[in-house]
Amino acid sequence: MCEALLVLLDSRNHPVLIHCNKGKHRTGCLVGCLRKLQEWTSTSVFDEYRRFSAPKSRSMDQLFIELFDVRPVLARIDGSHLPRWPTMAGGYKRFANPDNLLLVDQSEDGEKDEKRV
Repeated sequence: MCEALLVLLDSRNHPVLIHCNKGKHRTGCLVGCLRKLQEWTSTSVFDEYRRFSAPKSRSMDQLFIELFDVRPVLARIDGSHLPRWPTMAGGYKRFANPDNLLLVDQSEDGEKDEKRV
């Protein structure tokens, strides 16, 4: 899962198609974990998963998404090639230190504002 997310989070690999046999369960898990990285709420993540996996949503898939630890992915993200998605590169960018994240807000004029979380 970490490797697949790293491929998705590197804009040099774009465009990219995410698909599995029926485009529901494995695809849903990958997209659900991506949504966690994008800081979607759990409710929104599971709503999207159920919408596209119905009528055969799997509780184990949802449990996998819920328990997936994003920190190993965050530790390996190449911040210079993040996609220009609103929740990834349009505002704050995460740079790899999952236990002490450094958020960098780069405004339109190029000024940077950094803070630790």
